[in-house]
Amino acid sequence: MAGEVVERTGVELSCFQLVEAKQEVRLSGELIADVMSQSAKDETLAVEIFYQPKGLARGKKYRSAGIDAIEIDLSTLPWNVNRNELRKAVLQTENRRWLSWLKERQMWM
Repeated sequence: MAGEVVERTGVELSCFQLVEAKQEVRLSGELIADVMSQSAKDETLAVEIFYQPKGLARGKKYRSAGIDAIEIDLSTLPWNVNRNELRKAVLQTENRRWLSWLKERQMWM
């Protein structure tokens, strides 16, 4: 029947409270994170800034290395964007996507 709930599932929402971030961190021979961040719970998260195509292999490299990673798409911003607009784009408005998320992999195993 339309609208019938067949199965319920819980979704864990978590908050990544940033306490430290370093730029251009080499994680392996050819894997360099644009930003490597650490949370108050001692979790790590790599952040990639997308401004021009770099290929799809990057997500696979993070998954293979067992590192959580997101990508922030800044490709729509002009090259002469001012600092305040850039800050707002990175922290609030621009599209983000998971490149690698270990909890997702664990849920389906």
